[in-house]
Amino acid sequence: MKRAITAAMALGMLLLCACNSILDGEILITSQRRPPSAQEAEDEMSVVTTYSELSDLISDMLFRHEESALVKVVDYAGELSADLERVRTEYLTVIPIGVFALEDMYIEAGTVVSVVELDITLT
Repeated sequence: MKRAITAAMALGMLLLCACNSILDGEILITSQRRPPSAQEAEDEMSVVTTYSELSDLISDMLFRHEESALVKVVDYAGELSADLERVRTEYLTVIPIGVFALEDMYIEAGTVVSVVELDITLT
């Protein structure tokens, strides 16, 4: 009886040690990812119509650690070129998260048909 109990305890200890070594390794999970189609990429593009939406978009980019974004500007209320310079200046010199996280900000504007598209890059 003592041998059976001792054998069971030894087997239990062996299993516990083996489980511990199995759990100490790295786990790698892979899955296939398909690139988004052009239509999906266009559907996911953010749209801004005011300065506050533009500023909020840049804040969101910073909090999500995004380095670039394509943005549609539709029926913009205000002077777009002045607001682009204003938002860049504010994030680089006034807004704390921008001062801390940004080295520079590049905003390129281009017109496609009647919609202005912004290519925003944060560095």
